[in-house]
Amino acid sequence: LQNHLGKIGTSANEIQRLMGSPTSTLDEPDLVLNHEFTRTNESFAYPPDAKIWIYEWRGNHDFVYFVISNKNQVIRSGWYNAYE
Repeated sequence: LQNHLGKIGTSANEIQRLMGSPTSTLDEPDLVLNHEFTRTNESFAYPPDAKIWIYEWRGNHDFVYFVISNKNQVIRSGWYNAYE
Protein backbone atom coordinates (compact mmCIF):
# COMPACT_ATOMS: atom_id res chain seq x y z
CA LEU A 1 0.00 0.00 0.00
CA GLN A 2 2.80 2.44 0.78
CA ASN A 3 4.27 2.04 -2.71
CA HIS A 4 0.90 2.74 -4.31
CA LEU A 5 -0.42 5.44 -1.96
CA GLY A 6 2.95 7.07 -1.26
CA LYS A 7 3.34 8.48 -4.76
CA ILE A 8 3.67 12.26 -4.91
CA GLY A 9 0.30 13.82 -5.60
CA THR A 10 -1.85 11.02 -4.19
CA SER A 11 -4.91 12.39 -2.42
CA ALA A 12 -4.97 12.06 1.35
CA ASN A 13 -8.64 11.11 0.99
CA GLU A 14 -7.58 8.01 -0.97
CA ILE A 15 -5.15 7.02 1.80
CA GLN A 16 -7.84 7.40 4.42
CA ARG A 17 -10.36 5.49 2.28
CA LEU A 18 -8.04 2.49 1.96
CA MET A 19 -6.17 2.58 5.27
CA GLY A 20 -8.52 4.35 7.66
CA SER A 21 -7.50 7.18 9.94
CA PRO A 22 -3.81 7.47 10.81
CA THR A 23 -2.61 6.15 14.17
CA SER A 24 -1.18 9.60 14.85
CA THR A 25 -0.65 12.93 13.13
CA LEU A 26 2.31 15.28 13.57
CA ASP A 27 2.55 18.96 12.68
CA GLU A 28 6.31 18.65 12.26
CA PRO A 29 8.82 15.82 12.19
CA ASP A 30 9.98 14.40 15.49
CA LEU A 31 13.64 13.55 16.04
CA VAL A 32 13.35 10.12 14.37
CA LEU A 33 11.58 11.42 11.26
CA ASN A 34 13.82 14.47 10.97
CA HIS A 35 16.81 12.14 10.91
CA GLU A 36 15.06 9.91 8.36
CA PHE A 37 14.27 12.85 6.07
CA THR A 38 17.81 14.27 6.12
CA ARG A 39 19.41 10.81 5.88
CA THR A 40 17.82 10.29 2.48
CA ASN A 41 17.95 13.92 1.33
CA GLU A 42 20.26 16.36 3.12
CA SER A 43 18.54 19.38 1.58
CA PHE A 44 14.96 18.32 2.46
CA ALA A 45 13.08 21.21 4.06
CA TYR A 46 9.87 20.25 5.83
CA PRO A 47 7.01 22.51 4.70
CA PRO A 48 5.63 24.40 7.71
CA ASP A 49 2.00 23.87 6.67
CA ALA A 50 2.20 20.10 6.10
CA LYS A 51 1.04 17.22 8.31
CA ILE A 52 2.63 13.82 8.84
CA TRP A 53 0.27 10.87 8.98
CA ILE A 54 1.68 7.84 10.78
CA TYR A 55 0.33 4.30 10.57
CA GLU A 56 1.92 2.07 13.20
CA TRP A 57 3.14 -1.43 12.45
CA ARG A 58 4.30 -3.75 15.23
CA GLY A 59 3.29 -1.39 18.05
CA ASN A 60 5.13 1.63 16.60
CA HIS A 61 8.44 -0.21 16.28
CA ASP A 62 7.97 0.22 12.54
CA PHE A 63 5.60 2.59 10.79
CA VAL A 64 4.66 4.02 7.43
CA TYR A 65 4.43 7.78 7.13
CA PHE A 66 2.86 10.12 4.62
CA VAL A 67 3.75 13.81 4.49
CA ILE A 68 0.55 15.55 3.43
CA SER A 69 0.62 19.06 1.94
CA ASN A 70 -1.86 21.82 2.65
CA LYS A 71 -3.42 20.83 -0.70
CA ASN A 72 -4.26 17.42 0.82
CA GLN A 73 -1.73 15.53 -1.32
CA VAL A 74 1.27 13.33 -0.59
CA ILE A 75 4.61 15.09 -0.94
CA ARG A 76 6.71 12.34 0.65
CA SER A 77 6.25 8.88 2.06
CA GLY A 78 8.25 5.99 3.40
CA TRP A 79 8.78 3.35 6.04
CA TYR A 80 10.65 3.72 9.29
CA ASN A 81 12.03 0.37 10.45
CA ALA A 82 13.50 -0.14 13.91
CA TYR A 83 15.35 -3.30 12.75
CA GLU A 84 15.04 -5.04 16.07
